Formats: sequence, structure tokens, C-alpha cells
Amino acid sequence: MKLYFVYILECSDESFYVGLTNNIDRRLSEHQGGLSSSSYTFKRRPVKLVYTKTSGSSWMRSSLKSSSKDGAGTKNRL
Repeated sequence: MKLYFVYILECSDESFYVGLTNNIDRRLSEHQGGLSSSSYTFKRRPVKLVYTKTSGSSWMRSSLKSSSKDGAGTKNRL
């Protein structure tokens, strides 16, 4: 069974980013390194990991995908 991580990053502008990955170390490194200038966290670095939750089920993945599609989402100020 593949593990998934839901994570929350606090950005330098005090906004929050919620993401989902199967490799938290790699994904955090990608956020810190600024892989894509069009990504939400690129101009908001450095980011700080403030929360993770691990799940072995894929319900988490499909649930987050659907909420990000309906705008309920992932890149909002809390």
C-alpha cells in the first residue's frame, strides 16, 4: 500500500499552502528550491512545514483533488 502525506506549509507572507504527496522530503525540497516560477510558493519562500498527516488510503488523494477542482481549497490564507 502506498503512503500519502497531506501537508501544510506556512509561507513567508503568512499564507498557507496545503498539498498532497507520496514523498514529503522530496516535495518539501521542491518547494524550498523553487522549481517553477509559476507555483504558489515560489515567491513566498522560505516555507515552513507546519503539519503532516499520513494515510495509506487513496481516499485522501481523491478527496483533495476534488476539493481543489471546486475551489475549496488549497492555496488560501487561513
